[in-house]
Amino acid sequence: MSKTHDLLSFFKINDPYRLVAIFLLLLLLRLPFLISPVELPEQGHWLTVGEGLKNGVMYKDIWDTLAPLAAFTYFLVVGLFGKSVLALNILGMFLNFFLAVILNDLANRNKIFEQNTYLPAFVFILLSSMHNIFSAFSPTQIGTLFVVLALGNLFGHIEFRAKQDEQIMNIGLYLGVAALFYFPLIMFVPIILALFIIFTSTRTRRYFLFILGSLLPLAFAFCYYWVMADESAFFSRNFLLPYFKSDTIVTNWMALITVAIPLLFFLILGIISSQLQRRLTNFQTRLIQLFIVLCLLTPIVLLLTEDVRLELLFILLPVAALLCVHFLLLFRRGLVGEIVALVFALLPIFILFDSARNIIGLFYYEKEQVVEYEHLDIITGKSMMVLGDRPGLYDHGKLGTTFYNWPLSKPFLQELDYYDNLVFIEESIVKWHPEVIVDIDRQWNNIRERLPLVAREFKQVRPGIWVR
Repeated sequence: MSKTHDLLSFFKINDPYRLVAIFLLLLLLRLPFLISPVELPEQGHWLTVGEGLKNGVMYKDIWDTLAPLAAFTYFLVVGLFGKSVLALNILGMFLNFFLAVILNDLANRNKIFEQNTYLPAFVFILLSSMHNIFSAFSPTQIGTLFVVLALGNLFGHIEFRAKQDEQIMNIGLYLGVAALFYFPLIMFVPIILALFIIFTSTRTRRYFLFILGSLLPLAFAFCYYWVMADESAFFSRNFLLPYFKSDTIVTNWMALITVAIPLLFFLILGIISSQLQRRLTNFQTRLIQLFIVLCLLTPIVLLLTEDVRLELLFILLPVAALLCVHFLLLFRRGLVGEIVALVFALLPIFILFDSARNIIGLFYYEKEQVVEYEHLDIITGKSMMVLGDRPGLYDHGKLGTTFYNWPLSKPFLQELDYYDNLVFIEESIVKWHPEVIVDIDRQWNNIRERLPLVAREFKQVRPGIWVR
């Protein structure tokens, strides 16, 4: 028996100590990126919002679409570790391990496979290592944890004849919390409803319990900003409404295609191999059908996605991992099985190091040059008000303005004939007290004309750059 087959046999054994080996594998894959962390643009965005929450309330004092629980999480991260990309990478690594453990426990507890095994955790770690963004501690990654917990309750609901109201309510609550980390995940509510209709005989009353449970976290968040912070209008304007009125765009086609194609291959491979399984119970067969339907319905999440990013593919990884285990369980012994298993294990690793180090030239991380080098000495370490769509500038300093998200802010700043708008802009500048104003979109002169008392505190030192 060769080493490749020995490796798979090692994880097929139902022994909790296999989790130690899985964690060591994860650490080995992530170690190069922990030693030399590469900051992704998304991570800079999350950390900037987290840092800004030290000085203001989300949605009123910081205009952005980042979900409330995600913003609070990054506030805690910045408070504990500063604007540290390394901290996000470490937290993302531990979160992936935690997800692998939960997914494996879910599979064994619900008897998804013929035998208890630690292959689900092993496969999930491999798939989640295909790109750095999958370990970046993103809102999608955190929200997927609660989606997996909801699926665990759904599996239990399908398996047991004794249906419990609490179980239905919990499924909804988990999905509602997931939406407070990344709002488009709320689309799993109609997805789970469809799965209820197809795979269960749930009573009509319990459908209402499920919907009520999914809406409760969002209602609580709305009431918090309404009653506690008196900012419900800003909560709706800056968090909820942008998802219902914006056009969907794709941030990086090449990065998305490079990871989506192998992931789609793994999904198809898992679906085909699951149909070749013999000796499955009726419940296991129904779960395979559920996984297939879930894969087909999950793209519904894109309906509420303003900006399609690579991190969105993370929501497919748990189901892809469970399906791919069926593929690995097909091979007992034999050279062909060992070669296939070796290719399966090495392909995600190859994609990871290719995407990060430009091995075959498909794409690579190159931090966008968002400011001229001669301006760095002016903005570095300073609190800034950037009038333009250049959020990367805040990586060099600190957030010093309410108007962080430029697509949300620009229409407001262009309506300067309204007295209330001018009052709000003046109060924002006084509150944040920015040291530097970077006027990329040529808006500052219009503001200066209408707010001369505020504008006289700044002097122009370079074209488009004003210093207090």
